[in-house]
Amino acid sequence: MQGGGPTSPRCSSTSDCFPLGHLNTAECGSETSAEPEKHEVKANNTHTALSRMRSIMVFYICYLLCLCLGLACVVCVCYWSERWRGGFAWDGSPLQFNWHPVLMVTGLVVVYGIGAVLYRIPLTWGQNKLPWKLLHAALMLIALVLSIVGLCAVFDFHNANNIPNLYSLHSWIGIAATALFAIQWVVGVAGFLLPCSPISLRKLLKPVHVWMGAGILTLSIAACISGINEKLFFVLFCPTTNGSDLTLGLRIWLTRHCFKKKMNEGMTAHRIKPSHAKSVQPSQISRGQEISILNVGSALSTSRAIADEVILKVGGATAAARVQSLAPICFRGSERTVLSSDKRALTKMLATKHLPCCTVILFVLLKLTLAQYEHLGYPPGYPDPEQEQYTAPQLTPDTPRIQLRLAGDKRKHNEGRVEVFYNGEWGTVCDDDFTIHAAQVVCRELGYLEAISWSPSSKYGKGQGPIWFDNLHCTGKEKTLALCPSNGIGVSDCKHSEDVGVVCSDKRIPGFKFINTLPNHIENLDIQVEDVRIRPILSSYRKRIPVTEGYVEVKDGGKWKQICNTEWTQFNSRVICGMFGFPGERKYNARVYKMFARRRKPTYWDYSVNCTGNEAHLSSCKLGQAESLKSNGTCAAGLPVVVSCVPGRAFSPTPMSGFRKAFRQEQPLVRLRGGAIVGEGRVEVLKNGEWGTICDDNWNLLSASVVCRELGFGTAKEALSGGRLGQGMGPVHMNEVECSGFEKSITECFFNKEALGCSHEEDAAVRCNVPAMGFQERLRLSGGRTPFEGRVEVLVERNGSLVWGTVCSDGWGTMEAMVVCRQLGLGFASSAFQETWYWPGEVSADAVVMSGVRCSGTEMSLSHCLHHGAHLSCPRGGGRNAAGVSCSETAPDLVLNPQVVEQTTYMEDRPMFMLQCAFEENCLASTSNQVPANSYRRLLRFSSQIHNNGQSDFRPKASRHSWVWHDCHRHYHSMEVFTLYDLFSLNGTKVAEGHKASFCLEDSECDEGIEKRYECANFGEQGITVGCWDTYRHDIDCQWVDITDIKPGDYIFQIIINPNYEVPESDYTNNILKCRCRYDGHRVWMYSCHNGGSLSTETEQTFPGLLNNQVTHR
Repeated sequence: MQGGGPTSPRCSSTSDCFPLGHLNTAECGSETSAEPEKHEVKANNTHTALSRMRSIMVFYICYLLCLCLGLACVVCVCYWSERWRGGFAWDGSPLQFNWHPVLMVTGLVVVYGIGAVLYRIPLTWGQNKLPWKLLHAALMLIALVLSIVGLCAVFDFHNANNIPNLYSLHSWIGIAATALFAIQWVVGVAGFLLPCSPISLRKLLKPVHVWMGAGILTLSIAACISGINEKLFFVLFCPTTNGSDLTLGLRIWLTRHCFKKKMNEGMTAHRIKPSHAKSVQPSQISRGQEISILNVGSALSTSRAIADEVILKVGGATAAARVQSLAPICFRGSERTVLSSDKRALTKMLATKHLPCCTVILFVLLKLTLAQYEHLGYPPGYPDPEQEQYTAPQLTPDTPRIQLRLAGDKRKHNEGRVEVFYNGEWGTVCDDDFTIHAAQVVCRELGYLEAISWSPSSKYGKGQGPIWFDNLHCTGKEKTLALCPSNGIGVSDCKHSEDVGVVCSDKRIPGFKFINTLPNHIENLDIQVEDVRIRPILSSYRKRIPVTEGYVEVKDGGKWKQICNTEWTQFNSRVICGMFGFPGERKYNARVYKMFARRRKPTYWDYSVNCTGNEAHLSSCKLGQAESLKSNGTCAAGLPVVVSCVPGRAFSPTPMSGFRKAFRQEQPLVRLRGGAIVGEGRVEVLKNGEWGTICDDNWNLLSASVVCRELGFGTAKEALSGGRLGQGMGPVHMNEVECSGFEKSITECFFNKEALGCSHEEDAAVRCNVPAMGFQERLRLSGGRTPFEGRVEVLVERNGSLVWGTVCSDGWGTMEAMVVCRQLGLGFASSAFQETWYWPGEVSADAVVMSGVRCSGTEMSLSHCLHHGAHLSCPRGGGRNAAGVSCSETAPDLVLNPQVVEQTTYMEDRPMFMLQCAFEENCLASTSNQVPANSYRRLLRFSSQIHNNGQSDFRPKASRHSWVWHDCHRHYHSMEVFTLYDLFSLNGTKVAEGHKASFCLEDSECDEGIEKRYECANFGEQGITVGCWDTYRHDIDCQWVDITDIKPGDYIFQIIINPNYEVPESDYTNNILKCRCRYDGHRVWMYSCHNGGSLSTETEQTFPGLLNNQVTHR
């Protein structure tokens, strides 16, 4: 059949000819017909197709322009946030807010708009709808997720900075749009994508879905516009806002307004003559003067920029505001008048239809606000703490420059022989005419509040070198000892047997003085710094404990001041971090702090600091001359100093939580022992699998700081010598240690391997700077006679408020008291009390708020111990039965001598009739109850030599009037269980045991120069003096283990002193002694004896079964 007839058309319809909007006139137009009517119909169809093609092309062009506009919008918002607002972060800072506009514009406007227009694209006509539905749903889901994240960003920022949420119309519009969007998406997926949804439901939902989608897009755009307007008004009336926000807002508003004016007026709009336009000059505006704006250009071609500089005098305060051609201004209208000091008039104008006339005022108020902000102080969140002020000594050019220290045989850091550094040499002070007034001068110059006493006749040992001062006559008010009248520096007829010593108060004067004698030898420079702090700026760091990042501020003249960072180095930051208890420094986000610096005018300190990085304190750094500050007091070429410190593992503000893969931590090579608080103790190092001490020869702050940083603390506060924190056992591994201060470990320092002439009386110790954790603020002692004793009261949260309350005394013991004293910084516990009726305490804090407390003794805070949660259980109740403690700065430390046990061990068979007293005291095995009197018991006998290496005497808990009399042995027991003796198989099973009561604690022998204090004869006082030891000989009753029922073999022997922790000690880990024991049925040997904690972990593991029988605190 021939083509061309009506029965065989090549194109049945227009839609067939143009299936996807593509015109095919060549094929359809070639059809001819003889009838005029058919020819006319074909012409009409061709015209319709051409018109439709033009419409489709216009749509594609508009769609492409919309895509470009959306992309440009996203790029502009990102660039604005990155370039003008400092970038992005998620830490509660203003940088976190920047995520909100970027994510909301990208998701709720651009991506949403692309997804909504997807069905209008001609490409989708006549195709399978399912893939396009899935793409539509995916785009909408992406937009929804971005919107939710954007809302989370702004809400989290508000919460971190105490800003209320949903406080404006913009907030409610945005929330409404997001909520409707979420509902729209869920309903759309359920109605159009689920196969089970009926056709009738889809027909019903389709118009609602379409119009609701358009409404959501309208709400989204309204939210964006209201957000811009809100930001514009905030930057006008909030003095803490970035000026770049106002610049952007005004650019948008002016562009929109000028475009609107242009469109309304058309090309025939009346143009004002140039002579009618007046520019605003600085001289034209002053206090009380009216600002006249006369028809300032209406069209873009005739608009002009605002004057470069406008001076406003409002309320007497002059502020310079420089406005630089931010945007062309379009105005048309009659003359408008606004008083510059009348804020209400300005507000009224903003609310009228004459809004364009306020643009000049908006520009001026922007810069005025920024200028006024420079005069603002710190925000309300940073009050200056009130601290005791101290006037620094003022030296004259003729005053000898001296430096003081306390040295000699001493036990505390605040006492000792007075030594003076002058002319490059250390010397002493003679006690002739020395008084308490001179001691006051010495103590205050050393940084202590006052002097307690002074001691003549070289009580702290004889010094060396010259005697610099003699016949001192001080009034007590002198700034330095060099100002006191004397015979003259270096003029003396004294000997070193007359060296004077002082005891100062333990409380120090707030702040410090830069050391002039050593690195800061600048004439007439004597700078006293009252305090130094790291003040957190970002809200995320203000909530953290400890504070690890912020401005470095110096308190000078009662005011906190920042330091200009022009000459600041990372070595300075390292020293600052070390001072505050952190081992190192790290980089920080400088852009955030630049934003804060621009918003307020810092008050800068007058000096610069130059540290080498190994100083233990800022006072040891070199103090530079006054900084070259600008005339307005700002930093000439920098910003305030910011430091960010790395906390040690124990003080990390964000500890890891949840489950993690187990790992074996490498054993450290250094440790501290015998300290009362965290970060102090005797230094012990691990060498060849055995722990040993360091001799104090050449021991200084540099070496001590290396130890502190290695352990995760800051720099060293004190480098202690002379066994100040107790004496160790075992070898002395290091002597004459010399460190540069940058070593990672003390083992990397130079040292002498030979320790000839060193004993444990010269063991070195440290006190490290530790971060301020705020533990002391949540605990107190109440009702005691001194600050070192009282009822324990804790601060807890109850029903949303903080309340003080007592601790239940059920199970309260020495370990819990140790943690309390450590938390309060009061040293060791001397007693733990389960009744405190004699300490009334605070009446409002009688209620029990903590019960079931069980501590291991190593916790930093009582809240770290095991205790009941919200459900308290205290049968005894609080009040008079509340827990109490008594603290002491020192404590004993008992240590067994392993060599004595090895050398005195033997086996004895003893008849039962000679063991009646031991049988009464339960010193034999349980099978002894069933044997006849003429049988024998096989006893493993040995001697115990117990040393007191601590800082105070070991005294029984009970007073002698409470000692228990044993008639069979005819003596008193001051402690019913003083030692435990146990024998274990190699798999850790206990096979035999024994115990010994302290029937006589006395000084059997003492080190040279120490006198015995305790003797059991005639019911005397019992105890062990520091530096002495008590020997329980092998031939006394119960000094054995009954091994009658033990088979021959290899065993582990263990002795534990003070097992129930009745008497507090500075270190319980060395109360254990372990030995290898071999028994062949006829003889017994002890070998490889060592104290607990004296060997490495690997060496300890060579003792099979011990891991199952470690001493626990409960």
